[in-house]
Amino acid sequence: MKTYRIGIIGSENSHARAFAKVFAGEPDFQDMKVVAVYGDEGEGPSLRVLEHFPEAVIVDTPEAMLGMVDAVMITSRDGKHHFPYAKAFLEARIPL
Repeated sequence: MKTYRIGIIGSENSHARAFAKVFAGEPDFQDMKVVAVYGDEGEGPSLRVLEHFPEAVIVDTPEAMLGMVDAVMITSRDGKHHFPYAKAFLEARIPL
């Protein structure tokens, strides 16, 4: 079974942690693994996401995930960041 490597952008909200928890614990999502997290509010919120995937890394920029992930979730609280964060992944044809 292929494992899909997921990146989460926007760790400052409960959605990022909730999705990580689902991927970590639900049998229907056992083929998905969070491998990278970016948060624009410092490292603290990202560390809480990593509770479910301690082997994942915190990256300095969303673009640092390129080459590491098969898909990205943008959960940033402020929607004005969504397109700027998504742009590089759209250009690379990585599902969002």
